[in-house]
Amino acid sequence: MCTSKEQANGGMHAEQDTQDPDMDQEWEARRARFYNVGYKEGLEEGKAKTLQQGFDEGFKRGAEQGYREGMERGHVATQEALAGLQSQAAQKEKQRQP
Repeated sequence: MCTSKEQANGGMHAEQDTQDPDMDQEWEARRARFYNVGYKEGLEEGKAKTLQQGFDEGFKRGAEQGYREGMERGHVATQEALAGLQSQAAQKEKQRQP
């Protein structure tokens, strides 16, 4: 298990600390870079999963609502068409009568 000092050093044991400041600086720079890259990749993956889930849910709701809306419009259009046909039939009937 890592101590808090080991965690601060990126898991490096205290005995592994070098006396070379350049090596220590390089180690810290690499640790920070990989930590940041991992953090950013985790964020991107989380965003992608959340975004996909939201899209899937929204698409399902939109499809259901679109279907209902289409059925309602079809019903109204059918009623209007029937009313128009009835009106035309009534006019033709009136024209036939002397």
